[in-house]
Amino acid sequence: MQVEEAQWEYRPLRLIVKTFKIHKTSSKPLARGTVRKPLHSNPNDVSPLYERVDRTGRVRKCYRRVLGYISTRYRTWIPLAFRVRNILRRSSFVAVNVDGIAFKLRPKGEIACGAWSGRGFERCELAFTLGVIDPAMTFFDVGANVGLFSLAVGGKYRGCGVRIYGFEPCKQTFKIFQDNIHLNGLTNVSAVRTALSDRIGQGILQLNSDFRDGLNTLGNPSHPASRVVGVESVPLTTIDDFVATNRIERVDVMKVDVEGAELSVFNGARGLLSRQDGPLILYESYGWCTAQFGYHPVEIIWLLREYGYELFTINRRDTSLCHRSAHTYDAIFVAMKTGDSRFAHLLH
Repeated sequence: MQVEEAQWEYRPLRLIVKTFKIHKTSSKPLARGTVRKPLHSNPNDVSPLYERVDRTGRVRKCYRRVLGYISTRYRTWIPLAFRVRNILRRSSFVAVNVDGIAFKLRPKGEIACGAWSGRGFERCELAFTLGVIDPAMTFFDVGANVGLFSLAVGGKYRGCGVRIYGFEPCKQTFKIFQDNIHLNGLTNVSAVRTALSDRIGQGILQLNSDFRDGLNTLGNPSHPASRVVGVESVPLTTIDDFVATNRIERVDVMKVDVEGAELSVFNGARGLLSRQDGPLILYESYGWCTAQFGYHPVEIIWLLREYGYELFTINRRDTSLCHRSAHTYDAIFVAMKTGDSRFAHLLH
């Protein structure tokens, strides 16, 4: 990757030099009437520009290290402040409000901490999801964690015909999810303790330390912030099998955030994806996540396009959709069936 980036940077510089004969000159001010001379007699000598690029690279590397240090300290101090908050407030619930939809979270885990601090809180994605679901739809929250998306949708359509299924495999996190459902008095949310994959059976879930539970994964942990402290055997099933077993007529919207296992989830949902009324999908796709399972994010794009999906990204200013650019692979995507009348208003 470093070689490719270097070639990408140097080639335009070489072209500029040869075309316009730009030379590095002294930065000292000249006396009136004098002419500035190039420092190198050879007009094709681009070594000063190479040196400048090298210096820029060193500055960027130093900047990333400083940013990484600050991020690490921030990740350490925010959970500590959250613990202090829980002691002072006797572990009272965390109040959340997204687009006027209010709900409560038990003050446990990374999601509650993020909702309290505002750090890593998926407000834009939540607002988008709340805007696309109608009262008669069915919503699958795949990788529900403590139920952030399930609770928001359930709170908005309390007492309506919306059916919500939240899938979370980790035993401890699932218990918090259930507590949150009861805390908010929701009857339209069904918590399901299973991991969705491309097969039925058992899997080994890598468990992270406190306030890193959002990084639990069925793959080989590759996130730099991952701190694995244990493993847990969890049940596996496929979306197609779950839909058939529970006689679910249609799935309208899915949120999929499973730390790199998205390709396995979609492979286990080929029957659902092949339908004309296949769901709109909000999913996370980052190379550091998919590396845990040994594939590139573009493979998800290939699979979805095979079933007639178009891909979009979310404009974070107003939650409108933008067509995915040709070389964008690491992002949070919205996949939608071409010509789907249920969501045609999103493209206007």
